[in-house]
Amino acid sequence: NIERDGLVFGMDTGYGVANNSTATRFYRGEPTTNFASTDSLRTMVQYADNTVASSDAPEKGPGWKKVTITNRGTNFRTAKFPYISHPTNTTRIYSLEIDFNGTSGYYIRGDGFSGLGPNQYTNGQYTATFTTTTGNGSMALFLNNGTTSVTGIYDVIYYRNYQVETNNYKTPFVSDVRTSTQSLIDLTKSTNIDVSNVSFDSTGQPTFDGTDDLIAVNPGTFPSSWSQPFTLEAIVYIPSSATWYNQGSGLGIVGRGSYTGSWGLMRGGGNNTVYLYIRTGGNTFNPGGTIGRDKYYHILGTWNGINQAIFYINGNQNSQETNSNVGTTVDNTGNIVIGGNIAFGGSNGGYGEGTYPVVKLYNRALSADEVQQNYNAYKNRFNL
Repeated sequence: NIERDGLVFGMDTGYGVANNSTATRFYRGEPTTNFASTDSLRTMVQYADNTVASSDAPEKGPGWKKVTITNRGTNFRTAKFPYISHPTNTTRIYSLEIDFNGTSGYYIRGDGFSGLGPNQYTNGQYTATFTTTTGNGSMALFLNNGTTSVTGIYDVIYYRNYQVETNNYKTPFVSDVRTSTQSLIDLTKSTNIDVSNVSFDSTGQPTFDGTDDLIAVNPGTFPSSWSQPFTLEAIVYIPSSATWYNQGSGLGIVGRGSYTGSWGLMRGGGNNTVYLYIRTGGNTFNPGGTIGRDKYYHILGTWNGINQAIFYINGNQNSQETNSNVGTTVDNTGNIVIGGNIAFGGSNGGYGEGTYPVVKLYNRALSADEVQQNYNAYKNRFNL
């Protein structure tokens, strides 16, 4: 139910809808490299006289494989994934989706890693993970308790999405590489979003550290004049630890332009204040309001293309400014910047610590009903 008519650009990380193990259509997950090759997803290495057969399992759905683990009379049954080159002192996480309902409990562990003991998992369907910094190794499935002889018994394990990445938490599965431009997809699919200058938190969600993080996009030259209406919308979260602003005119959340002709959503010169900021060359419009820390807010500003700017917080109109003295200067040749370092006040401001999971630009002024509609769509997701 999110309004899409007139959308010029939009980003949405899927936060609150997906988790760090599940990609969404427009947020595919933190950039990463899966060091387990595609072949590793189809073949397994067997121990000694153990027999392992790996095949597709269409009865389970897309991507699932089936492994039958048979007798190993002198020790225990096991299935081992191929070894992965693992640089010493590099933190890597190994992950694998498992569906197992067998005759006995089993262990899943890293094999070949010095000092890494087994982690025991029971029957069921889940994602098994472990993190290590030492040695080369593989992910291994040890059935039974690792010591008892098990003859005449067969078990079937279903698995998919074997992933080994340089990280200390799991990100959504990728068969090879997810680059910085394949992570976050423009809602209109027309603008490239590069997240190489953004940090990621411990759940794999993009965040801005307040030091040097930003996203720069260029969806064209809109607006090319102040006669063109537009809407800027964002979901924002500012932690209590963050510096609110670091120059007199404020700090940008999203915006574009220079001292003579700029527009954007900003953290204002007063603590906890937020504004829609429009500098036209003939006047400055900055309707705004106050939000809190350590929680999400929906903020939105509209320009009617004539003489009026309106600002909304959590779906409600907070303030508006009307002035017939509108200039003609629009600086629309550079990037739209998210996260700070925008020249609202003559020189580029600093960077702002915070999280902005949704940022959008429309080529029209949303009505009050449409603003409420978008707010309602995000309300439960972000606990607004």
